[in-house]
Amino acid sequence: MLPAALREVTRHAAVGIMLLENIGLSYYYSLANKFFDYVHAGIPQVLIDFPEYRALNEQFDVAELVPDLHPDTLARALNRLLRDEPARYQHLSENCRRAARSSAGSTRKGAAAPVQ
Repeated sequence: MLPAALREVTRHAAVGIMLLENIGLSYYYSLANKFFDYVHAGIPQVLIDFPEYRALNEQFDVAELVPDLHPDTLARALNRLLRDEPARYQHLSENCRRAARSSAGSTRKGAAAPVQ
């Protein structure tokens, strides 16, 4: 898929999902480009609680972190955002837009002030 088409598809998502199994250090310390795609699209995410995602989320509060990949855990996180707490979803979406406007919305180096 071409980047422009991918941006269009991403823009229509309700929530971004970044879930990886901890099958090695390269996964545990990874940071997918898709994270930034969702931030730039203003889309809250459900992320596995790995160090790089946690660090960015502590700075910008753009996602729900999940400790494991159990179906009940994922359902709780998704339902919180999509059904149970619309104000939380809106808050995360606004934080995505703020983060995207900062230099840290593209990269962690030279990060701007955290989003409150």
